[in-house]
Amino acid sequence: MTVEVEKSKTQQVTKNLNLLKEVWTKDLNALRQSSIQMQVQKEEEQERSENIINKKELEIERLQQTLKETLEDHTATKERLEDSISQLEAHIDEIEARLHEKESEIIIAREETELAKLETEHVEGEIKKRKKRNCKSHGRVKKFKK
Repeated sequence: MTVEVEKSKTQQVTKNLNLLKEVWTKDLNALRQSSIQMQVQKEEEQERSENIINKKELEIERLQQTLKETLEDHTATKERLEDSISQLEAHIDEIEARLHEKESEIIIAREETELAKLETEHVEGEIKKRKKRNCKSHGRVKKFKK
């Protein structure tokens, strides 16, 4: 009986070992499956993160390009405005120079008019004096109106 008992015990141990092996195999397979799922989830999460990063990088590049174009537009506008201001200033200077010319011409014309008026008054005075002398020399005194 001891051999049978031993045989039975050995069979029981073998059966228990097989059951244990089966449980461990199931646990190991479950761990492998869980590890594979975790790896797949990790890869999917990494891919999503990379996609988000790529989208953000593209958005940053687009915004940088927009900013660059806007800056170029504003720089061009500023240059055009500066050119327009320079042209306006030159035009204003030209107008002021012509205005000074005209003012000088007006002053000269006034002075010439005043001089002509003085000359006319002087000539008229001389004429009156001569007429008065002529009248006195002929015995007539006439009063002239101014």
